[in-house]
Amino acid sequence: MLAPHTRVRVTAPLVTAWQDALIDRGLAHQWQMCEETGRTENFRRAARGEKGGFVGRYFNDSDIYKLAEAVAYAVQIRKSPELTNILGQCVTLIEEAQEADGYIDTYFQLEHPDKRYLNLAAKHEMYCMGHLLEACCAHEEAVADGRLRRVAERVADHLADTFGPDKRKGYCGHEEVELGLARTGIEFHRPQDIELSRWMTDMRGSRPSPFEDEINDPTSLAFAPFLPQLWCKGGKYVGAYGQDDLPLREQTTAVGHAVRAMYQFAGAMDVYGASDPALNTALQTIWHGLVERRMYVTGGIGSSHTNEGFTSDYDLPNKTAYAETCAGIGLCMWAARMGVAFGDATYFDVFERSLFNGVLSGMDFTTTAYHYENPLESSGDHVRQPWFDCACCPPNLARFVLSLGRYLVSWSGGTVSVNVPLAMEAQATMNGVDVRVQVESDYPHHGQVVVRLFPAAPVHGTLRLRVPGSCSTWSCPEGGKANQGYLEWTREWKEGDEIRLDLSLRAEFVRCNPHVTSNIGQVAVHRGPLVYCLEERDLGGKVQRFAIEESAGATESGDPDVRIGHRLHVYGTLDATDWHGSLYQTKQRQLMPVTAAMVPYATWGNRGPGSMQVWLATTR
Repeated sequence: MLAPHTRVRVTAPLVTAWQDALIDRGLAHQWQMCEETGRTENFRRAARGEKGGFVGRYFNDSDIYKLAEAVAYAVQIRKSPELTNILGQCVTLIEEAQEADGYIDTYFQLEHPDKRYLNLAAKHEMYCMGHLLEACCAHEEAVADGRLRRVAERVADHLADTFGPDKRKGYCGHEEVELGLARTGIEFHRPQDIELSRWMTDMRGSRPSPFEDEINDPTSLAFAPFLPQLWCKGGKYVGAYGQDDLPLREQTTAVGHAVRAMYQFAGAMDVYGASDPALNTALQTIWHGLVERRMYVTGGIGSSHTNEGFTSDYDLPNKTAYAETCAGIGLCMWAARMGVAFGDATYFDVFERSLFNGVLSGMDFTTTAYHYENPLESSGDHVRQPWFDCACCPPNLARFVLSLGRYLVSWSGGTVSVNVPLAMEAQATMNGVDVRVQVESDYPHHGQVVVRLFPAAPVHGTLRLRVPGSCSTWSCPEGGKANQGYLEWTREWKEGDEIRLDLSLRAEFVRCNPHVTSNIGQVAVHRGPLVYCLEERDLGGKVQRFAIEESAGATESGDPDVRIGHRLHVYGTLDATDWHGSLYQTKQRQLMPVTAAMVPYATWGNRGPGSMQVWLATTR
């Protein structure tokens, strides 16, 4: 299982720069947006027992819950009177809006109090409750006053009274409650919550589907007339949009809405781990199909705006890529759980690819402007926004980045695993002995990593240190046994014992499988796990007119901003042909030799609008 957030402190400058910005500005900005857009007022109206007057999208409650979760992590990282006040306001809003039987959903409480759970496929009631359950767990970690724990227990009891093997067959059209129930089950010692999460996971995809009944019910369909367009094919119910086409153990391909799929897979890992062979086979098959045929080089997933998700193998357009920020976060959540369960480093290779590229690109350096989608090419018209009508990404980014420590290291029994070699300190255990784990590094900008163990008493056990797959060469003076992409040492550990790992981080050119036709004849550039892009302001012209000279390689220069780390200088030609307003001509092109600086993809757009491209044409 993932490490408790309270037992890991991230010290990596790259991460703390983002966390500090969120604590200093981003979280307060998001709270202000929730106030200005009526999200908070919906709770106040529900608490007063009003009817009507709901403002915004029907799933907007979830933004308050994700923000509350993020703030709960933030106040554990650094004390902040402003954020403590915001967290207190969130708690009060939630407590006062919850109904006596545990139900809470301000859209239905205000607009349709007699129509609870009438449309599970579309209306997100349990999705919102899942995020509430996660927020309650984070708040209890931070404050331990029991207030939101009691809210969570009432929500979970309400769900168990409503759905289950001998009750109503139902689950949410957007997965998330499975994750929330699993978390309260683990952190609040409620095995019944884990069982309900497991039951919902197992029921999805079985027939008859509750969603099919809703589509055939005129009253339910009136709530969401768009359902047939997304959930049906050829006039028949399919359900792939919400992973309801097949039971999970029979699935072989990631389909439908990308965020929903990732939450389904992550939730299944939470309640089953590696204990179910049939589930293991299904998830590993889905995984390989995803990362080998349906994932962008930036770790983005979901190529289509139409379903916010997957289409077909190798369909990875760059300029119209959807690659939703929340989907990248979901991929990280699933990847980390797979990595911990199966002990294979390749899962954390994907975790890093998504985190350092397609996730962190979702917000600017101030953490007050956001990308919903993360294309790999732009003509200059794709810019971050301060908020969205559907604002799932900003608070999701905040809660993920502020809780990043729980994904970096794990321990079980006699084994401690350093899964991502970012600088941190963790309070782990090894065979029952408390062990302080200290990682010193400036990864991913520099390759020197030092891991030190400080056990409370000498202890025999295993240390596993992942060697990132993005580093082609490395060395370790202490040797170690190579196993599944990790180096392992099984021995007695004493206070101050250390392991050193030197990673070679250098710029390399990446090519794409020619089945992805949009990338034929092009290359991308990466340095370690960081994928780079070319921006117009570093070229002096539209990046689409640039062709890179591979044989010239790339040189590096440091950058004072820790989020950039290094710029890569590449050489090539810029097409400076004067077209005189014509659409076609037969004249020879005018090519101008140029040197251009590339920056990490996650940082693009921080210096104003302009064209950007990841995949670059080559001169040959």
